[in-house]
Amino acid sequence: MLRALAHEERLLIALWLAGNTCSVRELEQLTGLRQSLVSYHLGALREAGLVTSVAAGRSNRYSLSHDQLDQLATLIGHLEPPPD
Repeated sequence: MLRALAHEERLLIALWLAGNTCSVRELEQLTGLRQSLVSYHLGALREAGLVTSVAAGRSNRYSLSHDQLDQLATLIGHLEPPPD
């Protein structure tokens, strides 16, 4: 699981999904990544068991698969680098 999150762009997606559900299009806008790259990383996160999807009309809504992952992503998102 941690190996999947070790990739910078996957971690970014996980941070955006903390406490949220998003479509590929929304993640594309939030992260600045191309649609194909967002889809690729979501596939890797889903394969690692970190992300689930639910059909919503013609698209899917993605979320983190465990409440503990939401908490971890929120914690990571609030970390600040140590002072110089």
